[in-house]
Amino acid sequence: MKNLIKSHLLVLISTLLLGTGFLNNQFKVAEQGWFQNHQQDTESLVVGRMIKAKRDGIFSAGGLTGQVSGIKQLTINDTLQWSGQAVSSQYQAYYNDLDFTSFNPYFSQIGFQAISFSLIDKILPLSPQHYIMFLKFMNAYSFAFVLSLIIRWFYLEFGLFSALMVMLTTICSHWVTVFGRNLWWVMWAFYLPYLVSLYHLQQKTSINTAIILIYATVFIKCLYNGYEYITTTLLMMVTPYIYYWWVEGWNFKYLVKQLLIVGTTAMISVLSTTIILAAQISAVKGGLKAGLHHIFIYSVGKRTHGDAGSYPEVYANSLKADVITVVKKYLEGFIFDFNQMLGGSSQDLNVKYQTVIVVFAFISCLVWLFHFLFQWGKLPLTEDSIRKLTALSIAVWFSLLAPLSWMVIFKGHSYIHTHMNFITWHMPFTLLGFGLLGTFLSMLVTTIYNLRHNQDMKEAS
Repeated sequence: MKNLIKSHLLVLISTLLLGTGFLNNQFKVAEQGWFQNHQQDTESLVVGRMIKAKRDGIFSAGGLTGQVSGIKQLTINDTLQWSGQAVSSQYQAYYNDLDFTSFNPYFSQIGFQAISFSLIDKILPLSPQHYIMFLKFMNAYSFAFVLSLIIRWFYLEFGLFSALMVMLTTICSHWVTVFGRNLWWVMWAFYLPYLVSLYHLQQKTSINTAIILIYATVFIKCLYNGYEYITTTLLMMVTPYIYYWWVEGWNFKYLVKQLLIVGTTAMISVLSTTIILAAQISAVKGGLKAGLHHIFIYSVGKRTHGDAGSYPEVYANSLKADVITVVKKYLEGFIFDFNQMLGGSSQDLNVKYQTVIVVFAFISCLVWLFHFLFQWGKLPLTEDSIRKLTALSIAVWFSLLAPLSWMVIFKGHSYIHTHMNFITWHMPFTLLGFGLLGTFLSMLVTTIYNLRHNQDMKEAS
């Protein structure tokens, strides 16, 4: 009971700290201008949908997100664009209840977040400015709560130091922070399938329960943020199975069976949501065939390895790029901007993703050294603790496939979107990596203490 209270208190503290960072950049981990404007262009599609819904109904234009144009009292082109003027005009039109002449839908996402926000907008008696603030608050703290439940798992499995390491490094991540409150991304939905996998395996619920939870959470993910980082999400979802395979001592055949069940369930869930999106597109373009073509031919092609000659120049260049070039871009990005946090004292304080990968690799080598020393009876550790530590190390390197899957399979998207795809490193590779670091350091201290204690006992006798 005491441990349960501590874990709930940890969730509360973690949610408050993470949520505050996501909402206001309270800990100054990101440059303030970047924090304020990050992905405001995509967020404006949600605001545009809310404007459209207010005048023409929630499911007008298929319920798709998009931008309004021909706004009265404003001058703006009649085509969908990503300029600062087009983006800012969406907020001006929403805040001032301005009329418009046309709506330019975005066809690559269901946009249920915008549909649900539009529905709540009709219920809550808030001014437009206060309602946007309310939505950002809810989004930031919902994401913080989901991450805190994952942090709680680290506490229950590995102890307080491991959990605190995950929490503090997440707080310090500028990439997680700038995404945290964005109304387009709805970040908590990405981590739901991973969270329910942890719950199912930790609580040992039935396979039928797991199927229902996986289907529902993957469905929610696709409803709220479409197919962005879908391979990353699905590999993140199955990572807990790799951990529990080693901890529980499953045979490999049983692991494969479990992965096939949850993987098939997830894929059925994803495909079932494409029917909804195709129907939305057909409501605008006319005909289900047009919707399916846009999803499976145009959208998938330009984001993966499609024919460069079939797309505009910006997409053609991305499709021509080689995979190594793309991955290298993401290895050289910064995971921590301590220069920003400390007021611009030194660029040398910034930490790259490739640096933490090397650190995780070094720690993993030490973990396996501990594993073999324990097998030889050289370390005063419990079998349970060393098995969990080894399992976490295996899970870390399996989870590396999650971000890499997007960079490799969706090479075209990753080549262009270096202003956002760094977030995939945190799904859940860096979470597990820093959890491993915290767990190993804690076990190292315990081992040194036990060895000294045993030595003192020998000398005393």
